[in-house]
Amino acid sequence: MNILILEDEEVSRQLLEILLTRHGYRSKAVGSVLQAFEHLRKGLYDLILMDLGLPGLDGISFTRKLKKYPEFRDIPVIAMTGTPREFMEATAVRAGCDAFLEKPVDTDALLKTISTFESMTVEGQMEQKTDALKK
Repeated sequence: MNILILEDEEVSRQLLEILLTRHGYRSKAVGSVLQAFEHLRKGLYDLILMDLGLPGLDGISFTRKLKKYPEFRDIPVIAMTGTPREFMEATAVRAGCDAFLEKPVDTDALLKTISTFESMTVEGQMEQKTDALKK
C-alpha cells in the first residue's frame, strides 16, 4: 500500500514514515499542500494521511479541493489533528475525510485505521486472494 503523508512538522513526518515502513507500507512524506498535489500527479497513492493544521491551505480545504478531481476522489483520507474530536471530526468528514485521529496519534489506532482501507486497494485485494488460495 502506498501512503502519502501530508504533515508540516518535520519530526512528525519522519516518525510516521519510519512507523509505516516498519509495518510494511510504502510512504512518501511531504510538508505542504503544493508538494502533496505534485506527488499525487506523479504517482499512485492508495491513502493519504494528513494533518489538518497545515499552514496556508489547511487540511479541510485541501480535502475539499482534492475530492473535486475525479482521479483523486476515491483516495481515502485519514485526518489527524491536535484539536479535540468533538470540534473537528464532523467538519473533516463533511469535507471528505474518511477517518479521523486525534494527536498524539496512538500507533495501534493508526495501524488499525489504515488496515480498514487496505482491502479497498487493488494490492490489498490481490493479497486477500493469495491468502485465500494458501488456505
